[in-house]
Amino acid sequence: MITMAARCRVSDDTSAIRHGDAKPWRRYDMGMKTLANLSTLVYSTDPSVRTQRDAPSPAPVDYSRLVPRLSYETKGRKGKGVTVLRDVPLPAVEVDALGKLLRTRCGSGGTTKDGVIEIQGDHRERVAQIVTERGWPLKRVGG
Repeated sequence: MITMAARCRVSDDTSAIRHGDAKPWRRYDMGMKTLANLSTLVYSTDPSVRTQRDAPSPAPVDYSRLVPRLSYETKGRKGKGVTVLRDVPLPAVEVDALGKLLRTRCGSGGTTKDGVIEIQGDHRERVAQIVTERGWPLKRVGG
């Protein structure tokens, strides 16, 4: 593998000052980079090199095996509680839509992050009713 010394040196010309750059010492001239630092692979004849296209795709999620878990959490929220719904058996886009529906029906704010729906306040009964109306089994977690 060919490597070259990476250098970072300050430009020593005064053109920066003439062109209105008030801080000419911030202009850097990057020297030669190492070939290992290149971020994307363009071409390789090595058969052991695998690209992202060749990588196996992740296994599809079996949503029918997921059981929604309903809990009430106050940890890390300065004493303010939120109703949390996890493991919803839906794709991510539909989880966002369900979160919007739950927030509307509960008349409260909240968010959807990484497939977890958080609704401000204690709305466990309303959320449980909405989830069971959809025909999903519900597991209550915590006290």
